[in-house]
Amino acid sequence: MLLRDCEEGKTINLLKESSMIEPIYQELFEQKPGRLEKRKLQILESAVKVLSRQGWDGFSFEQISKEGGFTRPLMHHYFNSRDQLLHLIVQYVHFMRQAFLQERIQAASTAKDQLNAYMQACLDWPEISPSQAKVWMMFLQIASLQPDFQQKCTDWVDADHEFLANLYQKAQQELGLTSDEPLLRAKQTQLTLMGTFQSFMTEKWDPETRSFLKKTILEKCGP
Repeated sequence: MLLRDCEEGKTINLLKESSMIEPIYQELFEQKPGRLEKRKLQILESAVKVLSRQGWDGFSFEQISKEGGFTRPLMHHYFNSRDQLLHLIVQYVHFMRQAFLQERIQAASTAKDQLNAYMQACLDWPEISPSQAKVWMMFLQIASLQPDFQQKCTDWVDADHEFLANLYQKAQQELGLTSDEPLLRAKQTQLTLMGTFQSFMTEKWDPETRSFLKKTILEKCGP
């Protein structure tokens, strides 16, 4: 099954071999997909658009219902509170980001190419899915103030560090290089990628400069 891209309204398929819809349900909902879960996913997609425009404190059930063509009673039927909706939005955006990275990695054959694909995807994502990227940046900022979000952020960042460290180790072995503390290298690279991501989201970059910066980061952070 295909999902509809939140930014361009185009139908996209993030995974070539299997449906994206099933993993999303498994990530967000406890039960098997049905009409209720599909409607929740539609609401989440509309909520991402609204949240990216209105900000963390500025979005409401009313705005989301207008965006997606839902009634407010229907919104309250599916979501008990604004906080519940916010937590599911964050999980949804995290899953979509991971799926985008995974697609790029799967298209690469060698460990070195997979490492470069991961870094390139991290830098391309804000352009491909700007609304989701805005929500992700909001989450990273608010995580320092809300303990429940902070723990979720810590868990996800730690998982990214371990995954990237594994890529570094495999790439170095593939090239016959001595492993130089891959976990530390992974954390340094993530700091670089995160700083660049925030810069791309908050500053205006012309395409040529943005492309040059991406190339420089790939060269600097390679195995």
